[in-house]
Amino acid sequence: MDQQFCEVENTDPAVHAAWLEKHGFKASEDGKFSVAEFEGRIPAEVDQLLANIRTNVAQADCAPLCGAHYDDRTFVMVCGGPSLSEHLEEVRAKAAQPDKYLVVCSNMTGGYLLENGITPHVHFIIDPLRHKKADVAPGKTSPDTKYWINVACDPAVFEVLRSQGIKPYAFLADFDVEGRAIKAAQEAGGAHVHGMAVIQGGSMAGLRALNLADAMGFRSVEYYGFDATVQVQEGKARPYAYEKKRGEAIIEIQCDRCPAKFDTTLILQAQVNEFIQWRHNMPWIDVKIIGCGLIAHYQAHLEEMDRAKPHNPRRYTEAYKALQKDLHGGGEYGTEGAKYVPTIFHAISQLAKRHGSVSVLDYGSSTTGTMQAVKDSLWIPPCVTDTCYDPFVDEFSAEPEPADLVLCTDVLEHVEPECTKSVLDHIASLTKRLAFFTISLREARKVLADGRNAHINMPGVEFWLRELKRRYIVSEVKVANDTLLVVAQSIEDVKRELRRA
Repeated sequence: MDQQFCEVENTDPAVHAAWLEKHGFKASEDGKFSVAEFEGRIPAEVDQLLANIRTNVAQADCAPLCGAHYDDRTFVMVCGGPSLSEHLEEVRAKAAQPDKYLVVCSNMTGGYLLENGITPHVHFIIDPLRHKKADVAPGKTSPDTKYWINVACDPAVFEVLRSQGIKPYAFLADFDVEGRAIKAAQEAGGAHVHGMAVIQGGSMAGLRALNLADAMGFRSVEYYGFDATVQVQEGKARPYAYEKKRGEAIIEIQCDRCPAKFDTTLILQAQVNEFIQWRHNMPWIDVKIIGCGLIAHYQAHLEEMDRAKPHNPRRYTEAYKALQKDLHGGGEYGTEGAKYVPTIFHAISQLAKRHGSVSVLDYGSSTTGTMQAVKDSLWIPPCVTDTCYDPFVDEFSAEPEPADLVLCTDVLEHVEPECTKSVLDHIASLTKRLAFFTISLREARKVLADGRNAHINMPGVEFWLRELKRRYIVSEVKVANDTLLVVAQSIEDVKRELRRA
């Protein structure tokens, strides 16, 4: 049953002041509250969380929730915001198509969906408080739903599920930068938690769903009821689609980009800030917000800003081409790839076993040194063919054909920053199956004729991984000797494998 509009709980000034203190909000001199730096507080003490992990992981009657590289379905996260009640038929239709959608919910939303005749595919819980056991009590669960439970949750959540004959799937929502949570799980665990997924932690289920979706290999996420908005009518409030109140005061805010106004709370407004940050951190996930709340409103602004960003189609400028030709003329260029002979040979071998023939493109090679080093060290079957591409070397400057394996070693750090995304798009368009990247994270020994260090493009590991994940399924990552090594698979190749399976 949908929640009716109700009296706002937190109207007593003393109660409100205590709530603000509990959640770490402090007013500035002008009496206003800024949520720009609000990160929330862990709802339980760290020692209790670690004890929960040890207890839950030690139990042999839960299965590990293991991550995946790719899932071509849409991850449908159903949150409890008031707009959910307007979209139940859409959620019902998607729950009936498990081949296209994974319908996921959390906390009280699971019981609400079941009351409305909708069986979610997954119900997850991250919040470590003991009262969360009520969200999976008898009558609020289904044998056709899988239950993904954070091992930092109170053990009572696991116990309630087991008492109903439901075997939980365990994962870890990490909360500790010092690694104590992961260490506690490793020390307490046995074979039954091998491969257990670890995501970045926190207690806001709607936001952490994005991390869960990423860990399970999803590239498309849809949200329902993810409003960060309270519906207010005649002085009464409706913060959820179902019967649940909120303890903090309701505030009215105006969008900083347009005249639109929304009724919300400090914590819900903080969710918007965090959503914007996560959207930036994980651009490889296509996110759609279905509803009319504050988050959907800001998502529309963000999409508008993305469309307005200028696109630079060039892979290099003519001025830089002249500098690179001068540098190439000095010799001893394009030798880094030879360091990775075993990795390259392994990739070639696996592709040859699977497909019978392998084409290799050495992108930005400047010489044929990389593949020649592989051939000099190991036997390469005749089914392997290789070519080179380098726009700054006349011999290799012709536009290349797509290849099964693309090698890009010691190249991207030399690309002009404003041309980086175009180069990455070009490489992705040429990758039929696998790509192998090495990217230096330190300055080069060489300098350009204009005095700049030859490594002109060093935005850091986070940037490179974010951009590569936009274009590939990244399967291996390693940082060694100030070099980032990445093995990535073409998304289209993964889709072909799924269709064959």
